[in-house]
Amino acid sequence: MTIHTVIGTGSDIQFAYVDRPEESDQFLLAGVTNQVLNAENKFSVIGDLSFLGADLTDTTSVEVIAEVFNEEGNRLVKKWGPVLVRDNTFLIEGCEEAVAQESEIADSSYSPPRYVSLRSKARNFKNELLREIVEEDSDPWARYLAIEMGPYDPRDYASQLAGYRLVAEVFDDDFVATNITPTVEMLESIVVTSQNDEKLIPGQKVPEFTLVNYDGEDTGLFELLENKDLVLIDFWASWCGPCIADFPELKKLHAAYTDEDFEIVGVSIDSTDEEWKGGVDEHELPWINLGEVKGWSGPVATMYGVNSIPTGFLVDSQGCIYKKNIRPAALKEFLVDRYGMDESLEEPEVETDDSQEVSS
Repeated sequence: MTIHTVIGTGSDIQFAYVDRPEESDQFLLAGVTNQVLNAENKFSVIGDLSFLGADLTDTTSVEVIAEVFNEEGNRLVKKWGPVLVRDNTFLIEGCEEAVAQESEIADSSYSPPRYVSLRSKARNFKNELLREIVEEDSDPWARYLAIEMGPYDPRDYASQLAGYRLVAEVFDDDFVATNITPTVEMLESIVVTSQNDEKLIPGQKVPEFTLVNYDGEDTGLFELLENKDLVLIDFWASWCGPCIADFPELKKLHAAYTDEDFEIVGVSIDSTDEEWKGGVDEHELPWINLGEVKGWSGPVATMYGVNSIPTGFLVDSQGCIYKKNIRPAALKEFLVDRYGMDESLEEPEVETDDSQEVSS
């Protein structure tokens, strides 16, 4: 086990080994974790969890996970931490360079420590041996255990799927149905979703679909598009924090540009009607609300390659994509450039009647 941290002069650093009875053990920094390689690009996340009123154990840890999209619309997941909570508090400090992908490191002036490259070589060597066992070994159990150890790139779902299918050929139907088929079905869905995600790029046409709206009426997408100049198709769920965080700005944009035939079509991937409609009511969403309510595996979410939310497609009246994975800030810039009226995005001042009585 290894820990990456930057230790400054006078720092009080504590480490902890967490022996988890049912999970992988962990070697963690306690209270504070620092991965700042560039002080000019530093951020800090400070937390005090006392408000939870919970009896946090000595094994409670926190990490920061950020999902960002590059200019091509590809999703990158970045992590900082984890850090073990101490006395209900924690501090995570980091910068983008601290979690650069290996491909990104190769294109930058940043040189990782030698142990990073050695560890990478060791991991690649181990995985090559495991892949040989998965694909060629005569012992079925060795092949099954090898693929369960994850010898393929976590993002290479097609290779994972091919590996599990090979292993399935050497076991009986009952074992396959219980231990392999669920993973194969999950990977098949991920592969199809990823392929669809790659196909839907600016300039392409989005697939047609029909879903039930909030009032229980079947609503076709292209029928909605016919009378609009631009439409944001926004995939969301009631449990999605980033989705909810986008709503206030989306409401401003919706109100500002409704007269310009701009519309938002929210597509919920919740699991039940109650969750979907409850979210619409709680957040008072003023646009067209459609519900697939089949989670990540819904056919519409799969057709649109939705592997994270919020996911937004800005399309024209013909369904052609202008922008993909567009968020409120970029959407605002686009709409202002197209329609103008930036002043209209300001919240109007509430007029008060001076003669109105005020009760105490």
